[in-house]
Amino acid sequence: MKLLYQLLKGPLSLQEMSVQFNTSKTTLHHQLSILKAFLHIIKQFKYTQIISQSDTERESTPHLL
Repeated sequence: MKLLYQLLKGPLSLQEMSVQFNTSKTTLHHQLSILKAFLHIIKQFKYTQIISQSDTERESTPHLL
């Protein structure tokens, strides 16, 4: 969570974050990759929900033909 909070405050280089969090750049790189994958999954989940809601609304709307 600290890493995410720091990223929200503004951009930092991997070296700067490594020093700030007292960890290796490789570890940070892995954590950032996991965070990016997680955000992608959330985005896909939200998109799927929007499509599902759109389909549900379409099915419940009476056709006037």
